[in-house]
Amino acid sequence: MAGVVMRSQFAQFLYWLELSKRGFYLRLFTNDHYPDQDDDISDYDLAVFDGAEGVRLDRWGTPALAPDGRGQVQHPIVTFRLRSGDPAAICGYFVTDRDQNHIYWAERDPDAPVALNEPGDEYRVLPRLRDRNDPLL
Repeated sequence: MAGVVMRSQFAQFLYWLELSKRGFYLRLFTNDHYPDQDDDISDYDLAVFDGAEGVRLDRWGTPALAPDGRGQVQHPIVTFRLRSGDPAAICGYFVTDRDQNHIYWAERDPDAPVALNEPGDEYRVLPRLRDRNDPLL
């Protein structure tokens, strides 16, 4: 998957990530949407199933250089589990502030839609940010 950071929030996003890990929440979306830099939160249909609660991203690792020289940082895997109720079809994830006023980035699953049909079915996300610009020389 390839994440897309929203243009309108990029500077604030980097500031918050650097300073405090203060409240990014990973949420799942269910609509057939391809993230774009000009998206806003209304472009995403929030998954609503028993087990789809937003997860705070507060365990980021130390930023490091990947083997190709680009910077990256990642969070431990986040797992969503269908606990009960109706099946769900997940198209990807998006990251917001606590109150869902701002969206910072989103990523569509290349296998979307991914079905969660039975209680216990899981959907896993590895939140990772990677510099897609030319590496430092």
